[in-house]
Amino acid sequence: MLSACVLCGKLKGIWAKGALKMSHRYLWLFAVGLWPGCVFSPKATVWAADGGHDGFVKDDGGFLDAGDGGNLRDGALLDAGDAGPSCQGQCSECSGLDEAACRQVSGCSWQDAWCDGTCRDCGQLDQTTCQAQDGCDWVQTGGICTGTCDSCGGLSQSTCTSQDGCRWQSGSCSGTPDVCTSRSASDCDSGCTWQSGSCDGGAIDCRQISSHGDCWWLGCSWNSQESECHGSANKSCSDFGSWGCAATEGQCSWTDGSCDGTPDDCAGRWSQDCDNGCTWSPGTCSGSCTACDSFLAETPCSDQSGCQWQQLIVSCEGTCSACSSFMADSSCIAQLDCQWHVGAGCAGTCVRCSSYSTQAQCEAQPGCSWH
Repeated sequence: MLSACVLCGKLKGIWAKGALKMSHRYLWLFAVGLWPGCVFSPKATVWAADGGHDGFVKDDGGFLDAGDGGNLRDGALLDAGDAGPSCQGQCSECSGLDEAACRQVSGCSWQDAWCDGTCRDCGQLDQTTCQAQDGCDWVQTGGICTGTCDSCGGLSQSTCTSQDGCRWQSGSCSGTPDVCTSRSASDCDSGCTWQSGSCDGGAIDCRQISSHGDCWWLGCSWNSQESECHGSANKSCSDFGSWGCAATEGQCSWTDGSCDGTPDDCAGRWSQDCDNGCTWSPGTCSGSCTACDSFLAETPCSDQSGCQWQQLIVSCEGTCSACSSFMADSSCIAQLDCQWHVGAGCAGTCVRCSSYSTQAQCEAQPGCSWH
């Protein structure tokens, strides 16, 4: 008596070679399935006339040829080239993570200070700056700068400060800058421009000058016998500075210089420029702000920066302002799911999901999953 496995093989061979008529094939398949020890799945079986294959299909619906050396997985025959499950997904980028999340992501490190910014592309540099930029090389024969500049993230403080486009981040500037009109000439900077004073009025009439000194200063002629100022100055008030304007004895009026313009926002300033109403804080805001559509009531929606409550559709719309955009602890904390960190941040490059070959390593990396 034939063993179950041998008989199954013979029966399947008959099926695959098309020995039965089409009308009898499914009845034959049912009979084979009842034989003890035989497992014959219609899903994994095709007639030989369906393209000349050996009677088995893969999970993706394609045919498996006899030379494929397939393997079984969950009762289905697979191609020998099927690599099996792999680690997929997108690892969490280090930038913006809070301390707890940062310490869980492989490749990221929590630092008290870090290198921030975007390095200047090699192709934009001249010979001097090219040779100073890490990752760039100057080609003498072509007179061009080639290569890929080393990204700011992860650079040491000394390298960061010399890398064009990068800056060492150990805090932030926040506050409301003083209006330009309130500043003196020495403080008129960061978006403000000093407008020099002016002498206002018309042409100078020498005959109205009573002082010998003023008469001389204005370019008029002094008559000693009559003690009068004569002549023509051939000048107008606008030709004089503050001293000359005063010498006109009231014919001109002096307007002091002033600071005008619109001051730059405190956010984004370097520590040495964080003054005149701005305050330097050794901290940064990180995290992932709560999305606007998460709010079901008007008050919390309106409190979240970047979100607006739409009364007609009773919905919270918009895009919440990113945590990294807040440069002050008060505004950072007010944004739901943002955290303020004093002089600290997450830096580095997360290890990509595709780098992991085992399920345990894969699932330990936030953002990665084993499939």
